[in-house]
Amino acid sequence: IAGWGLDYFRGISGRINILPIDAYTPLLLISVLFAGGAILLLSRVRADTQVSATELARLFLQGSPLRAMGSLVRYQLARDESARVTVTERMGLARSPLTIDELVEALHDPSFNVCYEAIVSAARTRPHNRLTDALIEVLEGQEPELGIAASWALGRIGDVRAVGALRKALESPYPLLRASGARALATLGDRESIPLLHRRLRTEEHESLRVAYASALGALQATPAMDDVLSYLRGLDSEMLRREAALAVARMVGEERAFIRLWRQFRADPGTAAAAALLMVHKNLTKRDWIPAESLRTIEECAEAFGLEDLDRGRELLVQLLYQLPIEGFGATASVVLDECRRMLSQTRQQRTEYILLALHVLSTDTDR
Repeated sequence: IAGWGLDYFRGISGRINILPIDAYTPLLLISVLFAGGAILLLSRVRADTQVSATELARLFLQGSPLRAMGSLVRYQLARDESARVTVTERMGLARSPLTIDELVEALHDPSFNVCYEAIVSAARTRPHNRLTDALIEVLEGQEPELGIAASWALGRIGDVRAVGALRKALESPYPLLRASGARALATLGDRESIPLLHRRLRTEEHESLRVAYASALGALQATPAMDDVLSYLRGLDSEMLRREAALAVARMVGEERAFIRLWRQFRADPGTAAAAALLMVHKNLTKRDWIPAESLRTIEECAEAFGLEDLDRGRELLVQLLYQLPIEGFGATASVVLDECRRMLSQTRQQRTEYILLALHVLSTDTDR
């Protein structure tokens, strides 16, 4: 029809201001009229479901609708648990609202593995109120392992409507569920939970729970809890738990990204990483008139020792530097961390590298006197 229209209007030509008029102009006007008529017609259609016409159109504009529709067909044809797990994973990767109904259904599947995969897929897809409600139902259910996964997914989705359920999870009889609830609250940025998490850190005896509370407080930058987090870090024997507790301290003082970058470099080449960090510290502190010249010379000696891979000598000079510096000039929170670092590095012969990293991290952070 469009081809016939072009033949019929081929003799039209002209211009209105800057707009050209040709054989395509009538077709364009007809298309606009049809589109306007369609919008008017759809606006008068009464919905017989909870999904409006606008929402229906949006379903096909988000994520990968073709992958989603293919997954929906496979989901209905899945014959066994393995097939349902695979299809549920694909629905999450599609990130399309077309799969919401099936993901909610998968969360209630009789198979534990399908339910678990549905929780992971729900965390991958776009946030949706129905998915959040279904995950909260799983969190409040009687299966603690699924509840742990659901609390993680709720934190990753970022829907603040889950805060109430996650706070209730802190009262769960299952320790790991309480730990995952604390981490999820921190991911959601629930600062109102800081007093509760702080009290739990002080009174809890379970190590995996205490590190979860410390990690959550660090993520929320709850600086009033710094003394308790440092006290907890001081008594830890597990290297893995020390890493997470040290990260909590670092988050309260400076940028997490800077600490993680320093930590990765230190793992690969501790001497070079420490030397490079100290040279940056020297550059920054040179600009501050309240830093003694003696401290600047010690930084240079310390960087040289670390650069030569003399880690023991570098550690000794770092402790000397921390006692030379007027640490109160780095701010209240930072000075508490630096004081703890110098005391721990001078008192223990163990390889507590987290204190070296924390000291370098604090010294590298912009400070005000």
